[in-house]
Amino acid sequence: MSTLGERLTAFREAKGLSRARLAADADVSYSLVNQVERDLRDPSASNLANIARALGVTVDALLSDEPENDLDDGRRLPPPAAKARVEIQEILDRLSPDDLMSARDLLSAWASRPADTGMGRPV
Repeated sequence: MSTLGERLTAFREAKGLSRARLAADADVSYSLVNQVERDLRDPSASNLANIARALGVTVDALLSDEPENDLDDGRRLPPPAAKARVEIQEILDRLSPDDLMSARDLLSAWASRPADTGMGRPV
């Protein structure tokens, strides 16, 4: 069972961010990030939300001990696919509302096509 600090560190390192960069992006102090990662302090709800936003993850992902790369049907994404999922989310976050709707339609159409990989429907 991992702690909030361990999960925060893992997400931060996966994004290639320093503690200082995360603190700046989340508009929190370096000291807060440092203390939370070392499990010396719990962040306020608003600081936790800011940190999650800066990392591109949900607050639930930070608080939950469930890995982000577990899918609803019990399968587990390999690390490259889990990284791609984060990268796709970062791209989606930069889209305008209209472009986001177009991306949704495109991904929906792509996901509903028959898979040719032999591993089930595309994720």
